[in-house]
Amino acid sequence: MSKREIKSDRIIDFLNKELGKLAEEIKLEQGTSKDKIELKTQMIDAINNLKLFSNHNLYHQNIEIIKIPEGGSDAHFTEFNIVDEKATEKVPEWAIKRDKNGEIKIDCYDLIIKRKKQ
Repeated sequence: MSKREIKSDRIIDFLNKELGKLAEEIKLEQGTSKDKIELKTQMIDAINNLKLFSNHNLYHQNIEIIKIPEGGSDAHFTEFNIVDEKATEKVPEWAIKRDKNGEIKIDCYDLIIKRKKQ
C-alpha cells in the first residue's frame, strides 16, 4: 500500500466519521434541515469519488482527462470504437475491443481518463 493510498484511507475514514455525526444530527432534528440533508448527500458522493480514484490510483498529477470532441451535424449519433490499430485501412472485426457488455464504444459526451506517461 502506497503512502497516497494510506492518506486516502485516513481521509475516507475521517469523512465517514463526520458523516455518521451528521446523520445522527439529521435524525435528532427529524430531517428538518434541508441543508444538512444536502451536505450528507454531497459527503457520500465525495467518499465514493475518493474510493473510486484511490482504487484505480488516479490522482491529478498522474492523469489527463480528454473530452471527446463533437463531430459534425450528426454528432449526437456518432459513436467511436476502441480498436487494436494495426495501420490497416479497414479495421478487422477481431480488432474491436470488447468487455463483458460487448463492444467498447464512446461518443461526444464521454470523457477518457488517461494516465500520464511517467
